[in-house]
Amino acid sequence: MALEDALKDLPNQLEADSLTKHYFAPGIYLRSLFIPAGSVITGKIHRHEVMNILVFGTIQATTDRGIETLEGPYVFNSKPGTKKAVHALTNCLWMNVHPTELTDLEEIEREFIVPSFEALEQEDTLCLGSQ
Repeated sequence: MALEDALKDLPNQLEADSLTKHYFAPGIYLRSLFIPAGSVITGKIHRHEVMNILVFGTIQATTDRGIETLEGPYVFNSKPGTKKAVHALTNCLWMNVHPTELTDLEEIEREFIVPSFEALEQEDTLCLGSQ
């Protein structure tokens, strides 16, 4: 979160929305992001496990094992509650795959993304409390 806050204050920040494309198939939503070489970005906090695909390029990324250098093509899953940080060493194409029938992007965000770790903890507490 500290990295994300620091990035907000830097000039010429990457406008991820303009580099993001959305694809749909029955039961699947795929989000792709082109990441220019030299960019440092942080991802969103995902509520569920997510399949990540580095289609091409080389990045340094936070993973469950620490900071790793990954080279595409590379596929891995990240656990619920994961927030990734990425430094693109070359131009990259990154994709996330979500199982859903939803096609409205705002609805998809509400279903798969949490706004903060505090919100995720509160959801977990409410879930555990109802058992």
